[in-house]
Amino acid sequence: MGKSILNILLFLAVVANAQSFEISCERSEFETGEQAHINLIYKGIKNVIWRDNSNNEDTLSATIEIIDYSKIDTVNTDNEIQLSQTLMVTAWDSGYHVIPPICIEVAGDKVYSNPLLLHYQFVKTNDNAPIKPIKDQIETPFVFAEIQELVLWGISLIIVLLAIVLTIIYFIKKRKNKEPEVFVYKKPTIDLLTERYNILKQDKIWLKNREKDFHSELSAILNEYLQYRYKIKSIESTSSETIQQLTSLGIEKETIQNAKHILNFSDMIKFAKQKGVESQHEQALEILYSFLKTEKPVE
Repeated sequence: MGKSILNILLFLAVVANAQSFEISCERSEFETGEQAHINLIYKGIKNVIWRDNSNNEDTLSATIEIIDYSKIDTVNTDNEIQLSQTLMVTAWDSGYHVIPPICIEVAGDKVYSNPLLLHYQFVKTNDNAPIKPIKDQIETPFVFAEIQELVLWGISLIIVLLAIVLTIIYFIKKRKNKEPEVFVYKKPTIDLLTERYNILKQDKIWLKNREKDFHSELSAILNEYLQYRYKIKSIESTSSETIQQLTSLGIEKETIQNAKHILNFSDMIKFAKQKGVESQHEQALEILYSFLKTEKPVE
């Protein structure tokens, strides 16, 4: 019985000696704010639950602050495993700071490391020396993603400006190639109608067996004049509709009778195929001329 107990104790001693969990640092003296590298190394059996680095308030003690930590390096052999990790820490208070034993779990049992003592002291200042940081700034590699948005905005701005410039150039060229507009002087309506009247009077086309053409032009000149002067729709209206429009305006009876005479006489020639004598044609021309003497339209 005693022999069995001895063998068990020897086995436990071998197992205990077969695993170790140690922490160390490259040195123990630091200035406040200076970064120290703490090395954690475990050697022993497998089935290890390593310490949790996910806590946002991850500290090793009340005065030691973890700045960063490396990935866990793992070395496997047939019978054991080696885990190692480096922690970057610092302290802002001077004095001796103890890092208490760190706990990991091995095969369901807790395994503790050795404690570690670090000494931090205030930075020795020299009033005559220039001001500089305790540690040099960390140089980070250039990452395109940092300026990606700025580059995209710059490219978009260049495209918009290019589109504006091309549009301006296009309209400038179009304006240069555009043929100059030729100003055509337009005669007053009364002058145009008077010219047509003079041609109609001089040609006397009723003598050439063209009475219908004569009265078509005669009534057309009158209708255009009435529409111009009295602002009525005489061109697209029948003779009776034109007379009704003039009557509704309260125009003097003589003017209405003269217009009615020409329109009815022209309708008789154009649609009833009747014939007129020369004196009737001459009289119709004189009545038309009496209308054209007016130079200004009624306001």
